[in-house]
Amino acid sequence: MIWSKKVQLIIRGVFNGYKHPEVVSGHITIEQAFDQFVKNFNITNGKITKVEWDDYYAAVSFSLENDDHFVLLLKSVWQL
Repeated sequence: MIWSKKVQLIIRGVFNGYKHPEVVSGHITIEQAFDQFVKNFNITNGKITKVEWDDYYAAVSFSLENDDHFVLLLKSVWQL
């Protein structure tokens, strides 16, 4: 996937892949975790739409046991 350098820099500046389970286990690098994340979006004109963002995190939320785990995940990934 080809994506804008602007989007790459903005997202990469706040994306924290250090705690990704596959990074922790040594199966992938932080760069690979970031690339996997970005591939979830159709980035055009250097932007991810709010609808895409919301849809992605709705699916993530649905896959987790409870809301507390979802909040913890968001705080961890986005350094909130």
